[in-house]
Amino acid sequence: MSTTAETATDIRPFHVDVPDEEHRTLACNVLTLSPRRCMMAAGNPVTRRLLEDAGAVVIEYDGREISQKGTDGPTCLTRPLWRS
Repeated sequence: MSTTAETATDIRPFHVDVPDEEHRTLACNVLTLSPRRCMMAAGNPVTRRLLEDAGAVVIEYDGREISQKGTDGPTCLTRPLWRS
């Protein structure tokens, strides 16, 4: 992550392959908070490491009750965010 403000041209999209064993715990449902900063349900160590290796800061939340029982990840549980 850059220590200075990043512009849209500084940001390169990236892709991570979520392992099959982490689909049930919603590793494929990640909420982007800002460039290279995201939120995901805890309990997905492989996907978290892949995101961090790609330069992302990962914030985890305990999704055992609200997410995994209803299969709603952070993108489904969040109203639109205003980003400036």
